[in-house]
Amino acid sequence: DVLTGALLHTLEVHSGWVNSVSYSPEGMSITSGNDDTIQVWDVLTGELLRTLEEYSDMVRSVAYSSDGTSIVSGNDDDTIQVWDGLTGESLLRIFEEYSGGVWSVVYSPGGTSIASGHDDGMVKVWDGLTGDLLRTLERHSREVRSVVYSPDGKTIASGSGDTTVKVWDALTGALLRTLEGHSIWVSSVVYSPDGKSIISGSGDNTVKVWDGSTGALLQTLDGHLDRVWSVVYSPDGKTIASGSSDGTIRIWDTETWECRAVLDNRLYSNLNITGVNGLTEAQRRTLKAYGAVEEVRMMN
Repeated sequence: DVLTGALLHTLEVHSGWVNSVSYSPEGMSITSGNDDTIQVWDVLTGELLRTLEEYSDMVRSVAYSSDGTSIVSGNDDDTIQVWDGLTGESLLRIFEEYSGGVWSVVYSPGGTSIASGHDDGMVKVWDGLTGDLLRTLERHSREVRSVVYSPDGKTIASGSGDTTVKVWDALTGALLRTLEGHSIWVSSVVYSPDGKSIISGSGDNTVKVWDGSTGALLQTLDGHLDRVWSVVYSPDGKTIASGSSDGTIRIWDTETWECRAVLDNRLYSNLNITGVNGLTEAQRRTLKAYGAVEEVRMMN
C-alpha cells in the first residue's frame, strides 16, 4: 500500500530473480518475468492465474500493450515473444540472432509498434502485428538496459550500460539528444505522464530527473545505499518510486523532490545495532544487509 507502506501480497513461485513486472492497464493483473517463466497474477487476491511457456534462458522484460490485450517479453535467448493478454496463447515470436539477448521491451502507446533494447547496444523498433523490423537505432556503445516510449509516442528514451540516456525520434530513428550525468550503467528510464520529464535509475545509487524537451538535468535524488534497478512515475505524476539493491523502495514527491516514504520489508528492518557488543564485522554486515541500522559515532 503506497499510502501506509503495508505489504499486501507476496507472490512466490519464481525460483530466481524477478527481472521485470508490469501492471495491466486496468490494474487487475500483474505480469512478472525472470528465470525461464512468465507468470500472470491476480492483483486483489495474489493468486497465480497462469504461467506462460518456459524458455531456455532468462526472461528479462515484460510489458502490457496499452489496451491490455497483449503481453510482450524480451529474453536472453535472443527472442521477443507476444502473448494474448487474456489466454496466454503465443501470438508472435521474433528471433533476433546474434543480438546477445534482449534486455528491455515496450509497446508504443497505440500498441502498433514494439521497441526493444539489446545487449549489442542497439534499439530496434518492430511492427507489433507482423514482427517486421521497422528501424534500428545505433548509437549506444554498450547494452541497452531500458527502453520507453513518450506518452504521445513521438520519442523513445533508452538507458544503457554506457552510462547515458538517449532520446530518439520514434518515427525516423534520428538521435535527438544524449543525457549524461550518471557515473555507471543506467538500469531504468521512464517518462512522466505528461511527457515533460524523464527519470533514470542507475548503478551509481541515484535517481536523476531530466527535462524531456531539452535534456537538462533537473534533479538528482540521493538516498539509496546501493544500485537503483527500477524507477516509475505514479499515474498522476505526483510521486516517483525507485527500487534498489539496498532492499528498499523509496517514494519521492515530484514537487519538493523529498523522499516521502521508505518501504522496507527486510527481516531486520530498522533494528538498531548501535553499541551492540559481541558481533563480528561479518555479522554486522549481514544484519545491515537485512535492514539493521547502526549509527555512526563521531570521534572528538
